[in-house]
Amino acid sequence: GNVANLGKALIGSLQAPLRNALTTVTNAVDAVLDWVSDKIMSTIDKLTETAAQLVITLLHAVARIGYEVGNLVDGLVSQVSAILMAVQNILQVPLNLVSSTLNTVIGSVLGCLTCNGNGGGLLGLNLGKRRRSVIKPLAF
Repeated sequence: GNVANLGKALIGSLQAPLRNALTTVTNAVDAVLDWVSDKIMSTIDKLTETAAQLVITLLHAVARIGYEVGNLVDGLVSQVSAILMAVQNILQVPLNLVSSTLNTVIGSVLGCLTCNGNGGGLLGLNLGKRRRSVIKPLAF
């Protein structure tokens, strides 16, 4: 339970920055394409055929860079998620064993807390009465 929640929290905390990076790259590519569209495309009919071809090649390259960076970030998110899921699965059994052991130890120490001192455990053995009966004969 707690291990699964920890794994989900880790995955979520790593995915958010990667998604933000992807959004930033996408917005940057869009800004470049918008700039080219506003500044260059309006004058492309005045350019020579060679210059127009260079502009088209540039636009294609910018779009391709945005696409590849998007794929890269998506791939990183997938790989990080897979690694964290594997770590979560590896840690789940030993951490659950530790949790179970701690619960057993705590239960042994505390006993039944609602049993009015009759629930066993180190703190539930009516130690107060036993202590008084042991100490009373020692009183001066």
